[in-house]
Amino acid sequence: MAKLDAAQRKAAPHAGPGNSFPIPDKSHAEDALRERKFAKNPAAIVAAVKKRFPSVGKSLLATGLSK
Repeated sequence: MAKLDAAQRKAAPHAGPGNSFPIPDKSHAEDALRERKFAKNPAAIVAAVKKRFPSVGKSLLATGLSK
């Protein structure tokens, strides 16, 4: 996963409130799913990732980390 600079982070689509989880690519989307437990609304993170990358995270969600 490439590190995003400030301009890339601002331009990237986000999952979660306050631009908290940038998801410009699949690796960032997977990281957002891994870190969703720290979000105020984890279900919103999952929904945003599924909307942008439907195939990402099936194994993460299947392992019981859906909360």
